[in-house]
Amino acid sequence: GIASGPVLLFSNPRGPSGIAGHPVNVASKISEDAGIAGQIHVAADVAAQIPGLPMTNPFEILLGGVTLHGYTV
Repeated sequence: GIASGPVLLFSNPRGPSGIAGHPVNVASKISEDAGIAGQIHVAADVAAQIPGLPMTNPFEILLGGVTLHGYTV
């Protein structure tokens, strides 16, 4: 899944590094819950920023009382 927004990057030279934040959670959720092999799920706010992106396959996922919208490309 693809989402955008601010993230927190954990850089650790002695161990695992990581990334956290709302867009990470959204991207993970739309790929896991709406995922279809060979297709990419893009959050609606990201899709709106990409000129020419075909927005013909919308999806909607309910996550903890919040509805996530996006498009499958």
